[in-house]
Amino acid sequence: MRVEILAAACPDWLGPALIMNAERGTVAFANMPCLSESYGGQMRISPEGELCFGNKKADEKFKTALRSFRESADVNRLLFLSSGARPKTLAVIFQRPTGFLKDLLIEAGDGSAELILVKFELRPDQKTQRRTHEW
Repeated sequence: MRVEILAAACPDWLGPALIMNAERGTVAFANMPCLSESYGGQMRISPEGELCFGNKKADEKFKTALRSFRESADVNRLLFLSSGARPKTLAVIFQRPTGFLKDLLIEAGDGSAELILVKFELRPDQKTQRRTHEW
């Protein structure tokens, strides 16, 4: 893979993000904010290239969501991973590339695997937040 193209597709100003091989579930490229933000040890990349979240339940939830996203025609999908010990929730945003980003990722890879963008945000835990909107 051409790393310089992956870096252009996943720049540091985007915030914590990475490019992932959707079929194998392995990380192809992670930007600097993603590498430096481990969210208190909650997230890491294994030597095999798999993304791990520190507990089996979160790892399985992520793998299931990734598999479901890969098999769907969705362009975006949002997943929330929470840790019982932390007052915050990690939002994981899967994005299937479109337009110029899709062209970049096709150019970066060999065309045999679908590459997707995965972004991360730390949000206040939904369980501890008070509802401010009435439905």
